[in-house]
Amino acid sequence: MRGARKIMESCQYVAETAGGYSTFLTLTLDTAARCRWQTECVGPFSCLGERVTHLAGDPVPGAEGAYCKLGLPGAVFPGDYSQEDRKAAAALVESTIQAEVSRFFDALQKAYARGMVETCPKTGATVRIPAEQGALQYVWVAEIPDTVDQQTGEVGPPNPHVHVLMRWRVPGKQFRAWAARIERLWGQGFAHLEKIKDGTAAAAYMMKAAGYLCKAQGKADQGRIRGNRYGISKPARAPDWVTVQEYDLHIMGALIADVYQRCSEVYGEDYGRRRALREALDRAPKGQRVRRVIGKKLEQVRAKIKAVPVVASKYQLILRGAGAAAEFMAWARDPSGNAPLSDWLPQKERGEAWRPGENRPDTAWFARWKELHYWRRAVRAAWASGMFGWSDTEFRASVPEYEQWAALAA
Repeated sequence: MRGARKIMESCQYVAETAGGYSTFLTLTLDTAARCRWQTECVGPFSCLGERVTHLAGDPVPGAEGAYCKLGLPGAVFPGDYSQEDRKAAAALVESTIQAEVSRFFDALQKAYARGMVETCPKTGATVRIPAEQGALQYVWVAEIPDTVDQQTGEVGPPNPHVHVLMRWRVPGKQFRAWAARIERLWGQGFAHLEKIKDGTAAAAYMMKAAGYLCKAQGKADQGRIRGNRYGISKPARAPDWVTVQEYDLHIMGALIADVYQRCSEVYGEDYGRRRALREALDRAPKGQRVRRVIGKKLEQVRAKIKAVPVVASKYQLILRGAGAAAEFMAWARDPSGNAPLSDWLPQKERGEAWRPGENRPDTAWFARWKELHYWRRAVRAAWASGMFGWSDTEFRASVPEYEQWAALAA
């Protein structure tokens, strides 16, 4: 959860300060790279292949004790196990996905800062890609879902790969040469690059890519990984949150729930359209015109929702900007109940005000207030759902249920 929050904050930070990430990159690992990070021997041994079917030498005890058996059918060791062999092999087998990715980004950062001259693999023309200013902004997430046979459904070995968002894009004429250079820098598998059309929604690429496959397989995480599971470059890290003020709760919890209900009533249709369009986009076949049509409609709905200065849930509010925060605090503190309101703020009763620094109100008063507060929200929901068009029989049948919920709320 913490990693997902950091990635989301990085995507939002880059979107606000630099227009968002522009390229989505997927890195795969070849067989040799998988052997390096999948080894689970207690010593620094690597997979030796299948050149012969027996061990040619004997274990040699040393200062660190006898060596363990390799336990690999068809494994090879062409001589006695010696201290010298062990020390020479140590640097070749200690590896993690994090180490492989770090080496790649060190090389990519130099190419980003220096520029490059490449030969287009399709045309053979020389392509010059200019240097970029500053440091490369990127975020990566490792994932290890199991491979699944499409015909038999049999679960195979894990398929490690790395998803990357980076803020680096080149013109179309330079793309093939640029992509070939990036894949060569990776050097241990394929590198698949995609252009991100909407940089402000880049987090959706990462969240879907990193979680979709493993969730479909019923896993609770993205597989077993030694080392870090994700990484963010320094210029792409969002600043830490700063606590400006802290207060006792008083009636703030109920007021937050009120705002959440108000947003659900006013913007619920837009939220529903966004969800339906997202699902339709996932189902639409790639390369078809219908995807572009759905994508444009989805962008319009997202722009409309983004204009709302609050993201509300039953238990918390995220206010976009100092103006929205000041407006909410003024509404919460106002005891008159008749202050001018924005669309996302509900009407309050007279005397209903949050008093910062005070503890929770008296129990009897607060219980009665919560009951009245519940019924007020229920009436609002009734207008929104068309309840007042019910017959007397339908209304009387629903009263006991509402009374039970009101009692629980109190």
